[in-house]
Amino acid sequence: MRKSKAEETLNPGGLTAPQEAQKEKRKTIITIVLLVLLAVGGVYGMFAMLTKAAHRDPGYYKLEAPKSEAAPVYAAAYAFEHYFEGESLAIKYAIDACSKVYGDALLHIYQLTDAKNQYEGCKNIAYLNANPGSEVELEKELFDILASANELTSSGEYNMFAGALIASWNDIIYTDDPAEFDPLVNETQNRRISLAAECAQNKADFTFEIVDPERHIVRFDVSEGYKAIAEANDFSETVIDLGQLRDAFVIDSVCAVMEEAGYDNGFMSSASGVTKALSGMSSEGHEYACGGLVNGAAVQAYSLPMLEGSACCALRVFGTEGEIGYYTADGPSGGSIAYRHPNYSVLSGQMNDAVISACAYKQKSSALEVAVAALRLIGCNNADEADGIGGEALLSYVAKDSTRIHASPRLAELLKVLDTANFTVEY
Repeated sequence: MRKSKAEETLNPGGLTAPQEAQKEKRKTIITIVLLVLLAVGGVYGMFAMLTKAAHRDPGYYKLEAPKSEAAPVYAAAYAFEHYFEGESLAIKYAIDACSKVYGDALLHIYQLTDAKNQYEGCKNIAYLNANPGSEVELEKELFDILASANELTSSGEYNMFAGALIASWNDIIYTDDPAEFDPLVNETQNRRISLAAECAQNKADFTFEIVDPERHIVRFDVSEGYKAIAEANDFSETVIDLGQLRDAFVIDSVCAVMEEAGYDNGFMSSASGVTKALSGMSSEGHEYACGGLVNGAAVQAYSLPMLEGSACCALRVFGTEGEIGYYTADGPSGGSIAYRHPNYSVLSGQMNDAVISACAYKQKSSALEVAVAALRLIGCNNADEADGIGGEALLSYVAKDSTRIHASPRLAELLKVLDTANFTVEY
């Protein structure tokens, strides 16, 4: 008997049209279920991978400061590490929160201490330089910084009015071929550096007056004589410049903010060699590294423990060929090599080549205190000159003509000499 049209097979399996429709429906349902299961499995797998990659164990973490369009490189020369503990997710949130506090504090102080660039709504050092003779109300942080810098200038330990000298040296240091313009071999640059140093040393040409300490109002001005010399020699319009002490001021200011916010188990450092440990810092696994020379090559000579509240400033005179800011140049007579570095004296304008590396270290200290001591130490010619610098500060340096480490007895107890074959401690 002939099958009706509704019963005719539509495939080799012999299914009728209603059966085929039911089959397709089941296939669709199963496919959807499998896709859902697969998606759930994939999401779970991805979540597991991300969870594993983002897992945080208790320990010290280096913070990443948020980006800023106003000051793109504000965090480039600084680093901050802090200890975090707890569950992984809690650590992640704590790191994010701490990074925000750190980034905001660093950006604020960086902008305030900028001697060349002005920022909207910010009366910083560049603003003072551009408005000589005007009374300016400063934020407390900058007022305190400039008051300290002015005290150091008055006592002869530093010079906050060496902006033209700093700019002249930077023009040399950061050229493609700095040795060609080195004052040792370039008479034109020698005269320019000498004149800038002479102008900076004439303190009568500069005034920094605290008009109202409670309202943080100051007045900065320069003499007509200085203005004429600066214009005739195309000196930088920057006069007030924290220079080599800027990093120390920034670190002390930021660390104070972090301590106030409850972050006290960590440390902050700068590329220039200044480091400050917070009051709750654990020294386990953290040390200050200090350099020296072995057969003309730069090496780590010794280390010091990063005790809580301590600070260290390690400056190096030596350098390697091709490294920006560090280079060598023949002496004026074409004889011996003079090791050069950007740590010149803002008091004299001269480079100091007698010392290969200098380290100022002190427990319970500010970054500023050890930075001032290290800058004085870098100009010493022998161990006798180093005695007494910085008062109770523990100091050491590696002399150019020796591989000995000069240290006080107290410092020697903390020193960890890494290469005893090439370095010996001398009291």
